[in-house]
Amino acid sequence: ERDDAYVLSVESRQAVLRAAKRYAAIEKMPRDERTQALRRITVKSLASKDARLARSALRDLRAAPDRPLVTRNDLASLLTVVHDPSSPIDVRLGLLAELQRRELLRGDRHWVQLLRTATPGNRLALVQAAGAHGGPDARAELVRILRGSDISLASAAAVALGSPGNTPAIEPLSEALYAGDSRLAMSAIRGLSAIGTPEAGAVIRDTAESHPDPRVRRRATAELRLLSSRQAP
Repeated sequence: ERDDAYVLSVESRQAVLRAAKRYAAIEKMPRDERTQALRRITVKSLASKDARLARSALRDLRAAPDRPLVTRNDLASLLTVVHDPSSPIDVRLGLLAELQRRELLRGDRHWVQLLRTATPGNRLALVQAAGAHGGPDARAELVRILRGSDISLASAAAVALGSPGNTPAIEPLSEALYAGDSRLAMSAIRGLSAIGTPEAGAVIRDTAESHPDPRVRRRATAELRLLSSRQAP
């Protein structure tokens, strides 16, 4: 990128030009043919090896949540993108979340598969996305990561498990408080705070009063103040 302009390789330039020509051609089509043409372009762009095209197509998909720019007939092609390690991780995760939002996919099979096969550079992003968009099976996989030996990843899982009302996560997060690592304990406090139920608050209160690590006690005390301020009328 130079002076707010992208410098494109020959291959990328050709891909962008082809996409621009396809979009321009749509304007000349009868109105009733435009959506199908847009669908074809969207699917092709999402699968593009040019990251800018793929990200642009994903933005268009999100900006038109009610338009059938992707359908069940496109799932095979789109899931290939989701599981393609050479595709940008933000496109893969954003596309999977959008397919679920559009109810073209059900269940957590793809989230679990991604979490189990993630490369080191993608794991944190995957954990965060699975916490935000995954269901019960994805959260169960996050609990497995929480109990693993990689403290950085476990800490990310502790935060990711902190979705409002996620009461099944209270027990494993409570265990993480006493796993012997202060960073993990503080992440568990964040997760419990985000769950936001009285049971989660009680665990934080007990931690503030009796945890053996003074740093963790201070963090829990600060979190209790934040919880109180949120609940104040």
